[in-house]
Amino acid sequence: MVVAFCIGLKVFVLWVVRARSDSQQGCVMDVSPDGTKFWTPSCDAAVRPFQGQTFPSLAHGIDFYRQYASLVGFDVRCSSLRRNREGVAVKDVLVCSREGFKQAVQSSVVVDAALDQAPVAPKRRRVSNRVGCRARLVLKMGDDGVFVVHFIELRHNHCLCSDVAKPFLRGNRSMDVQHQIFVLKCARANVGPNRSFRLAREFAGSYSNVGATCVNFKNLKRDLMAFIGTSDAHIVVKKYAKKVDDCPDYVFRYDVDSQDQLCRAFWTDPIAKENFSAFGEVVSFDATYGTNRYGMVLVPFTGVDNHKRGVTFAMGLISREDVDSYVWLLQQFKSAMGCVPSCTITDQDPSMRVAVPQVFDTTRHRFWAIDAQRLAQAKLNAECEGHFPLCQTPMLIEKHAAAVYTINVFYDVQAEVIAGSFSCRAVRSNVEGLVTRYEVEDDDGPVRTVSFDSGNDGVECTCNMFSRVLGVQRGGDSEVDVAIGEAWAEFFSCVTLASRSVDHVTKLNAALKDFNAFLLAENGPTVRASSSKKQLFESFCGASPDGQVNVRPPPISNNKGGGKRYKSSRELAIEKSGRRQRQCQTCEKYGHNSRTCPMRNVDV
Repeated sequence: MVVAFCIGLKVFVLWVVRARSDSQQGCVMDVSPDGTKFWTPSCDAAVRPFQGQTFPSLAHGIDFYRQYASLVGFDVRCSSLRRNREGVAVKDVLVCSREGFKQAVQSSVVVDAALDQAPVAPKRRRVSNRVGCRARLVLKMGDDGVFVVHFIELRHNHCLCSDVAKPFLRGNRSMDVQHQIFVLKCARANVGPNRSFRLAREFAGSYSNVGATCVNFKNLKRDLMAFIGTSDAHIVVKKYAKKVDDCPDYVFRYDVDSQDQLCRAFWTDPIAKENFSAFGEVVSFDATYGTNRYGMVLVPFTGVDNHKRGVTFAMGLISREDVDSYVWLLQQFKSAMGCVPSCTITDQDPSMRVAVPQVFDTTRHRFWAIDAQRLAQAKLNAECEGHFPLCQTPMLIEKHAAAVYTINVFYDVQAEVIAGSFSCRAVRSNVEGLVTRYEVEDDDGPVRTVSFDSGNDGVECTCNMFSRVLGVQRGGDSEVDVAIGEAWAEFFSCVTLASRSVDHVTKLNAALKDFNAFLLAENGPTVRASSSKKQLFESFCGASPDGQVNVRPPPISNNKGGGKRYKSSRELAIEKSGRRQRQCQTCEKYGHNSRTCPMRNVDV
């Protein structure tokens, strides 16, 4: 009796503690006269649905009830939906996810193989969270077209989720459009799903405020890779073909092999073509050792502008570093630019030695010493990092040049700044429409005329050493993307300034909630899922894999600089001589072990 009394007292104490914890978690437990326990969620009246409540649409009512369920700690699913003859939804029943019971399934029996009956594989036993909960909400369309809460049951026959488990509810870990866009933008910046989730956690403040789990982030990346599949080459071709349709000056060309696999690609834009027309006397191109997943080699065509900065004229991808690939690439460059450069600088690759004179027949082909260049560049970087040149004028442009340029280039820029500040002066100016002309006189030079066109912000000088043309633009982001970027900048600025005071953060949060409520009232709750996952993936990739696939992914190539290098017999001998050999424990000789020792089976 004493033992039974102690056990009963322990159970009673645990029940009291559980009841108190349930009350602290946001629900109140009641016991009916027949001993049935019910848990009623406790929350603010503003977020609790009630009978007779009206909503402008069915989506508004469903969204309100889902938010209420996520707040108090249970999931919601749609039980039944009734439509009229016109196909319009007139009644919807939303129930707790633990409503009903699991259907009884007969246990599978494995039949002996000696019998004539076919064997049945045993099924894995699965647990169920269905406990017959009667909590529900019935939405019914009224005569005026609005939806009314026709019936509601707030009580549950099970305990609700704790605050620790609420972030793992299905309603609290759904990937909304903002989550999907965030993951895709991180993927564009080469940030994986794990780091994206941790970055979202830093923005939100805690894992419970993210609204999704790390597994959801990984699943979205998995869906993206499944969406691309084996059509990545087809998507790239469609994406750049769309760029050519939008901008006729854009150039994109590709080539496939006998099996319709992408083997070569070349592209350039109008800005790069303008750079070549201005600074294309000397062109350098080299196959970099940074390859993609298929081992294709990137071949950039680069040069130097009037500020002694590197500029890119065109880009290419080739699967093999042979003469045919380089000849095809140089032909596309010549066709896109309309001429050949005066001087072409490459490394001492045998394929380039044959391809450059064959296509660029009028150019001067020169080679560089890549090791000496890398050593000089490393030495120059070290000198620039350890020294800061002195400025001779108080002008900000000189200080900016000291921070941007290397030391040798800065001295040239500094001389121009000093000459422009003290040696040049404007003699006269006149205005003709949108063009303003200034006559600039130098101490030891002729008078130059500088023209400024306010219509296109173009500047030209008669010395032909300076000009700025802003008429050609590279296809950038849309107006919506630019506005979103500005909004993000303003948002982070407001958060930074408001973080100094709790009242300011509270006001900012209230303003955001009011604007969110305004958007939901204007567009409806379906605006959160207005963009499907397929549309987001198409926007991320730039094209859709739908349609007939004419270009297959390239084969995995093995060019120089990739994979393992075959070692010569001399290198292998040197490595073997410096390696410590294993000593046999049986005969105490080197070159073998006890298991392969020839003295092992000899009778002693």
